[in-house]
Amino acid sequence: PGLSRACDRLRFLLLDPLLTMADDAAPIFLYTTSTGGQKVIHGNERATLLISGNGGRDRIQVVYLDIEQEKRQMVWEVSGKKGIYPLVFVGDKFIGDLDALEDLNEDGELKAIFTA
Repeated sequence: PGLSRACDRLRFLLLDPLLTMADDAAPIFLYTTSTGGQKVIHGNERATLLISGNGGRDRIQVVYLDIEQEKRQMVWEVSGKKGIYPLVFVGDKFIGDLDALEDLNEDGELKAIFTA
């Protein structure tokens, strides 16, 4: 029940990225896990709000690394952050974890990353 509710909440926050993403815009990947508990759920929601509020709403794609395990090793190697969620990438470029997103937002730099 908790996971289902969390997934529904994320779907509610997002538009369908496959239908709305501009052809030339790189997708914004929010890599996470479906088994992380309340801290991860809160982090996913906060990251989604930060991305959405800074021009990236139509490009977000949530990827659950415990379900899509073939992507897990690449994400951990590129980010250097094994087992920390959420992790945000624009295309194949690592942007940061939730703390990094918060810092970029506070410094006014997040919008430029998602609207470039």
